[in-house]
Amino acid sequence: MCIGDSITDGYHVPGSYRKFLYHGLIKKGYKIKMIGTKNKFTSKYIDEKAGEIIKYEDDNIGYNGFTIKSYRNKRGIYELLKETKCLSKNPDIIILQIGTNNILDNHYPEGNIEDFNILIDYILDNIPSTSMLFVTEILLIDFDNNIFLSYFLNYIRMQNIDLEQAKNNFNNSIKYFNSEIISNVKNKSKMGRNIRPANVNLALTDIKTQLEDGIHPNNIGYKAIGEYWVEIISNYLNEINYKK
Repeated sequence: MCIGDSITDGYHVPGSYRKFLYHGLIKKGYKIKMIGTKNKFTSKYIDEKAGEIIKYEDDNIGYNGFTIKSYRNKRGIYELLKETKCLSKNPDIIILQIGTNNILDNHYPEGNIEDFNILIDYILDNIPSTSMLFVTEILLIDFDNNIFLSYFLNYIRMQNIDLEQAKNNFNNSIKYFNSEIISNVKNKSKMGRNIRPANVNLALTDIKTQLEDGIHPNNIGYKAIGEYWVEIISNYLNEINYKK
């Protein structure tokens, strides 16, 4: 079960990292069933560089523009999970990546961490004791990307601050958010909760070529992220002696 915002959904890139994750695990011999609130048919992607036709299950819980919890005119993943009761499908593995829109909205930092803890506690309290929740840091932003820069310049005009100050503010917010959520995940893991930290930023070695608009990956970036998750999840499955 893949949970998140437009980066999970695949903004202008159908299947996001999920198609590469599904394909990679299938190639390793695992039987995979993707589940989510978006129940779609099997989809197809042609990876011309690799010379492969990738067929994948497209079920997911990725929603464009969603935040951690609802505020103002924003819809939250927390409320969606509660409304749909989709965790009752008992996923064995959950991937969670959420928080980018909170940062872009300049939502209050301490509140973001509090909301995130409420979200992960809800997930942990509503999945089987044998399931595992993987929580990743949110992606870093390419501030020099022309598409993002056009949005960003409009934002800083409204905030009446200069470009470098705005960049610093955003970078500091992302670093603070990532540091806090991963610290909390590690603490919960030490307490025996079925949760582990991850960092998809490690997969993106060149954000200039792997991010489409400075925020969302293109297929090059999504493939790198998908392969990162294949390694993380296959290592976990080997660790628990999962039978293929």
